[in-house]
Amino acid sequence: MVRLGSFPGRSKGFLVEIVSLLTRKISLQVGKTSLLTRKVSLQVGKIVLLIRKTISLTRKISLQVRKTSLLTRKVSLQVGKTSLPTRKVSL
Repeated sequence: MVRLGSFPGRSKGFLVEIVSLLTRKISLQVGKTSLLTRKVSLQVGKIVLLIRKTISLTRKISLQVRKTSLLTRKVSLQVGKTSLPTRKVSL
């Protein structure tokens, strides 16, 4: 199960919550960019995101926006073979 939502009380960032027992490596694909969920940069258009892997029971991966002045854009995320629908995300 994969859910995409916004951080409560924050206007910057995403939250991809992955509920899986066998999750070790998670591939995130945005557009034509494919990255692994290690400490890497993810660029969506002109939006630069930072992928951080938080080791916990819920296996949360936070995507935080580095830049401050950004417009609201549509972001499509794909985790493994599970496709997330494109939603409007307030940056």
